[in-house]
Amino acid sequence: MKNKIATDVVKNKYEILFIIKSGTTEATREKSIAKFEKLIEKAGGTIDLVDKWGNRRFSYPIDYKIDGFYVLIYFTGVASIPKELERVMLISDEVVRFMIINRNGLGEPIPKRKIVENNAITKKEEDNTIQDASFVQPTTEEVAGQEMQLEIENTIDKA
Repeated sequence: MKNKIATDVVKNKYEILFIIKSGTTEATREKSIAKFEKLIEKAGGTIDLVDKWGNRRFSYPIDYKIDGFYVLIYFTGVASIPKELERVMLISDEVVRFMIINRNGLGEPIPKRKIVENNAITKKEEDNTIQDASFVQPTTEEVAGQEMQLEIENTIDKA
């Protein structure tokens, strides 16, 4: 009996977050992002979502830089793709930092923009929230009137 070669390859879901140096032009950034997308597709993977977060400030300086352009890519592919991505990112001058995560069992990806849009409160909703509030801060005149009313009630009770 001959050994069967497996034709069904297990594909995993991954996400990669990487930071591109802030001093690069927009054309160079797009070229870098396209390079990583092509690498994934060339290796047999599929791009599920590309979410460009834009320039963000670091919490501490990295390589004497204080900010960078963040990109998040969700993709599906075989286990060799993250290894190749890591190899290429380590030798890429434009990449400051990167992180690859296996997303199996973590659910579907949600772009950061959608999270912000869904949680954003519109001005109208904000006004309704203020009108529906059960506690309203009394004015100084109302407080003074309430104190006077208490004094009158106390004098009546003593008499």
